[in-house]
Amino acid sequence: MKDLRVKRTLMSIEKAFYELRATNQLEQIKVKTLCEKAMINKTTFYNYFPDIYALSDYLENKIIEEKFKILPKYSGALLNSQQLIYQIYNSFNCKEIIILFKNRFDILINKCEKKLFKEYESTINTTKKQLYISFFIYGASHILFENKGTEEEKLKMLNEILNDYLFLKLSIKF
Repeated sequence: MKDLRVKRTLMSIEKAFYELRATNQLEQIKVKTLCEKAMINKTTFYNYFPDIYALSDYLENKIIEEKFKILPKYSGALLNSQQLIYQIYNSFNCKEIIILFKNRFDILINKCEKKLFKEYESTINTTKKQLYISFFIYGASHILFENKGTEEEKLKMLNEILNDYLFLKLSIKF
């Protein structure tokens, strides 16, 4: 278990980073500014992270891990694809994700794809299955974040695609 001071320092760094990232591009955030906002000195920051990019990467990975933990584990025919789509969408459509990955959704998608392949490597075990999953992930993100239409219409379309191609054609079980 981490020392209480370490926890407080990391929470302070994280809070300051989110506040700065909400209004700035990642490249614009300076360690000095972050340290002033977090009320720590630069040496303290550098004890934990080599630079702002490492901090961003740490927070991105942390939130992806948290989101994957709260998603239920599915196996076989018990999968309700519509429920899965809604849970994934609701889980990842949050303030922290939007702030961290602002103008960088491609990085979110890449990290989620790698995490998914690692977590389900025994199920997604052929090149064909991996390509279908990649195609679905990138297409789904485009449908959700870059197309017009109601949320309900987008989620319904994703559910149909998921059922038609991933489960029926590939027999992928989560």
